[in-house]
Amino acid sequence: MKTAHTILLICLSFWASNTMLAQEFYADGAINKVEITFAEDDWQLILEKLKEEGKNRLKADMVLNGKKYSGVGVRYKGNSSYNNIKNKGLEKLPFNIKVDYTVKDQKIEGLYDRVKLSNVFADPSFVREVLAYEIAQTYTFAPKANFAQLYINGKCFGLYTNTQSIDNTFLNEHFGEEDGSFFKCDKVDQPPSIPPSCGKSYFSSLKYIGPDSACYAKNYELKSNYGWTAFINMCKVLNTNVNDIESVLDIDKVLWMHAFNMILVNLDSYSGRLSHNYYMYQNKSGQFVPLIWDLNLAFGAFKFAGKGGKLSNDDIIELSVFTHYKEKNPNFPLITNLLANSKYRKIYLDHVYTILQEYFVSGLYYKRAEELHQLVYESVQSDEMKLYTFESYKTNLDSAVYVQDFGLVLGIKELMEQRTAYLLSKPYLKQDRPIITKPKVSSHNGFKRFTISAKDATECILVYRNSSAEPFVHHEMSEELGNFFIDLDAKKGGEYYFIADNGKAFTHLPLRASYEFFTVE
Repeated sequence: MKTAHTILLICLSFWASNTMLAQEFYADGAINKVEITFAEDDWQLILEKLKEEGKNRLKADMVLNGKKYSGVGVRYKGNSSYNNIKNKGLEKLPFNIKVDYTVKDQKIEGLYDRVKLSNVFADPSFVREVLAYEIAQTYTFAPKANFAQLYINGKCFGLYTNTQSIDNTFLNEHFGEEDGSFFKCDKVDQPPSIPPSCGKSYFSSLKYIGPDSACYAKNYELKSNYGWTAFINMCKVLNTNVNDIESVLDIDKVLWMHAFNMILVNLDSYSGRLSHNYYMYQNKSGQFVPLIWDLNLAFGAFKFAGKGGKLSNDDIIELSVFTHYKEKNPNFPLITNLLANSKYRKIYLDHVYTILQEYFVSGLYYKRAEELHQLVYESVQSDEMKLYTFESYKTNLDSAVYVQDFGLVLGIKELMEQRTAYLLSKPYLKQDRPIITKPKVSSHNGFKRFTISAKDATECILVYRNSSAEPFVHHEMSEELGNFFIDLDAKKGGEYYFIADNGKAFTHLPLRASYEFFTVE
């Protein structure tokens, strides 16, 4: 039997072999070393009590990759990943560490004031969360994530997922500011009483249930100093006047989120039974933008899509990308009401097609999964507190393993090979697609002329904005001998992309638009 001292030496050895000096906190392929020291020997009991009472923290010192941070604040985090593990009497619980808890402006690398460590709950492969975040980052705004080896009062607690917090640092990184209305869309721990005048809500699905902000306080947490008026108006427009929705919602980012969730069967999200685990931020243009969060159950680990029972693994593999829309489910207006629009539906399907081709037809997802799996191999092997066996870890990248309370959790490869083949067999993804080539911008009679060639297209659209402070606007292009063009009073630095339509399918250029776009020189 290994002693605690022996376990610590093993953890230290494997951490040292998988890290580098002065590594960036969220560097790709990094395993951070996080050491927490509490003055109290009964720190676990204290943290449990604090978790029950609310969001208070216990003061501690932290050494991160060799650098000391004094007076940080530590609390447990999570719902299922906390309660399920605690109820089993296990110690590997998830943590939220506030770096500037007692020392003002104390930050990691001058940027990060939170450390969020997840305990790899319901993921014997150990790579679901990091892999899913890396895929999401290709198409929309999403946190960075890697791994961390955790020690508390000298004891090794094993390998955790280290995920960037969606906070002001994140907002500045992606939006260049942090002043917009900002909401966490999830059940609130200690909600106020809801007035009887409110309509019937459905978790955090953006149903409009009245003009009073108290109606929403159970399922949405205001993270900014203001914002309820704008948020409630967005919900009202989404539910009652969807023709005006582009003025208050970044449709394209919503459709990328839906495409990502449905391809990866990430149902612990807006798209699943609990309709939660995302944020909403109002950007400079006045549009709310969804921000993906909490991906540990991606790749089919959470098996509840709606009111029905638990999905079988065959159901997971063949889950429709039109789930909720097909049923016209009023509880999911962000899906049902948007996909009822034929233009949005074709944009959505092109995003689905792009993700499938770039990551899953190409095999890129599996190559990256293997790299991550190998990266953490020795750390998982040495982790005496891991929630699942080492054999399960070795198996679950490719094949199903049994997880208590979750049943057989499909292997990532097992799921995605079959799911990719199934989705690409559907008529709506087998359509011939337009091909866009030769994008060009030139000067013409005091305007900027945008031109493209488009094969097998009946219509082409230029999508343009002068800057990120404005929403993208769709402009129909004229055709001449197979070339499409439009003249606009466009500015230097203006941002744009193209959409071609053949009546059945859309194609974007760039493929990842509007997350990626061209800039007027």
